[in-house]
Amino acid sequence: MMQSKTCEEPQVQRIDDEMNGELTQILKFTYLYLLVRFKLNYRQISIVTHTDFDGAISAAIVLQKFPYARLYFSSSRNLYKVLWVVKGKSSLNIPHSIYILDLRVDEHFRTRLIKSITGIRKEALIDIYWIDHHRSVHLDEMKEYVELFVDPHIPHAAFLVSNLINSNPKTQMFLDILQGAQTPFANYWRAVLKITLRSIHRYDLRTSVMKSMATFEKTSLTNGLFERQQRWVARGPRTVEKIHETAQGFNFGLIQFDGDDELYPKVAEILNSHRLDFLLVEFENGSFSAYKHRGSEIDLTPLLTLVGGKGHAYAFNFQPQERITDEFYRELPTRDLLTKVKEVL
Repeated sequence: MMQSKTCEEPQVQRIDDEMNGELTQILKFTYLYLLVRFKLNYRQISIVTHTDFDGAISAAIVLQKFPYARLYFSSSRNLYKVLWVVKGKSSLNIPHSIYILDLRVDEHFRTRLIKSITGIRKEALIDIYWIDHHRSVHLDEMKEYVELFVDPHIPHAAFLVSNLINSNPKTQMFLDILQGAQTPFANYWRAVLKITLRSIHRYDLRTSVMKSMATFEKTSLTNGLFERQQRWVARGPRTVEKIHETAQGFNFGLIQFDGDDELYPKVAEILNSHRLDFLLVEFENGSFSAYKHRGSEIDLTPLLTLVGGKGHAYAFNFQPQERITDEFYRELPTRDLLTKVKEVL
């Protein structure tokens, strides 16, 4: 019996050492958590904002106060999906504040949005602040699930964000961008934002630019974007460089438009002078429009359906995307978009 006990002692000692090591690690983690949570009052911060200028400026104002915040861009239609992504990329054990900026409630996805909000709040220590300037019945319903701040009397959500979140006097420089001020700061970042917000496929680009703007830091990246935008503006309305042919033998062209001239006379002129069946126009914000020639027999309905266009079969606006299901779309680079246009028409 004595020999058996002696043999067991080293094993028992090893178990004790392992347990002590694990407990030490747990205590270290607990100490760090308590230090971060209570001593430093740390909270996770996530910003979910609209993809337009107002949304970007609103996000920059919040980023100026919380430079470590995670940034997400969303449309109203995709908001419920983005919120699940936000939850998946955050820690469940550390308090979390989510700011939803300049976004309305899409009535078609209202139920899913409520389900996502209640779901993530049930599983984590999350506060959600929703700030907008478009009052609606569906948005008012969100009061039950979030802290809602709406003021329909202001022109931009960014003004409300500035009043509620960050009253730093420097935020006025961001608001100047929205108000069309002709200052070096406003002109520079207005140009950079124009081309950045059109880059719908580059989340990393948007995030980098927004954080640079929030810290008033010009980088080689933002300088390059500024120069690129200046070249775009100097070029003005473009003519058709190449005539494309669809699978059914119809001709179409593509132009970029960001000038102050009237768009529709320009479209009619190009359709007639190049004898096109329809014309695609790309705008600075990354969206497109399709315009049919009055005398053409082409039916643009297949394209309208493919890209989820808004308007009529003879003239409609759309995003560069391809319908996958009734709800989901896959974003397309311009080259791939042109390929799809040729295939469906």
